Amino acid sequence: MPKVSVVTPFYNIEAYLEECIQSVLAQTLSDFEYLLVNNRSTDGSLAIAERYAAKDSRIRVVTNPAFVPQVENYNGALAQIGAESQ
Repeated sequence: MPKVSVVTPFYNIEAYLEECIQSVLAQTLSDFEYLLVNNRSTDGSLAIAERYAAKDSRIRVVTNPAFVPQVENYNGALAQIGAESQ
């Protein structure tokens, strides 16, 4: 079965990010990587993402070097998926 990449690009979604992450982790497929891409959030979103990444090795958090527009953030997030994903 191919490895799956789940990608969540985010910016200042502290109120929703934990529920989003829990939803992904509750799926029955367990062979996946979960990439959380922070677009320079100024709220508590990054802390939430890092807390989950510290507890689950499938989760990887990447922070953009600079804030980018939404579409560029999404495309940049997709470019970060692992080579083994199909």
